[in-house]
Amino acid sequence: MKMKVKTKILSAILHDGPCSQAELARKCSASPSAVSEECRRLMNEGILLRTGSRSPASGRGGSLLGIDITRRFAVGIGLCRSVMSAGIITLDGRTLEKETALISSSDSKEQILLKASETLSRLLENCCLSGKNILGIGVCMDSEFSELLGSGSLPELSGGYPVFYEQADEYLAYSQAYMPINPEEMYIFGGAKVIRELLLKD
Repeated sequence: MKMKVKTKILSAILHDGPCSQAELARKCSASPSAVSEECRRLMNEGILLRTGSRSPASGRGGSLLGIDITRRFAVGIGLCRSVMSAGIITLDGRTLEKETALISSSDSKEQILLKASETLSRLLENCCLSGKNILGIGVCMDSEFSELLGSGSLPELSGGYPVFYEQADEYLAYSQAYMPINPEEMYIFGGAKVIRELLLKD
């Protein structure tokens, strides 16, 4: 499948940092007009912003475009091995605020959803954010939580944001073979799912 210009632009900036439109055209193997049009649309959506300029003396003059990480965020929720983790993540992958809680084996589905909802509300309040700042919610949960909650439960606490699901079992299997993964950090995979689905997916 051919990668869209939008995906190429955002991937290039996430990987290399702020770029001029001329640089983006080269990195994306796209026409300057196509890059200009897409950049204008992304700026209007509040995803890109001008971050400065390079001196013409460097041979690469022009305004630099970067991702506006101050206005749009992903929420990640991790449910893994009796631990619920939740965090607000910037579009370049940094954690703005996070919180964890233990989930008891006696907790019902309703109790778990209530804990998740209350945690999400606290995170938004602590960061002085409102719904307009949130791109979506990504939920990364292991098979035990998936069986208990299903994949249709979280929209009721999402406040209308798009919700995406990620299976944690592959990450856990990888961690057993190569590198341990802290269950308290599983929210990161949920947040990354939002960024992939809404910003980087073709």
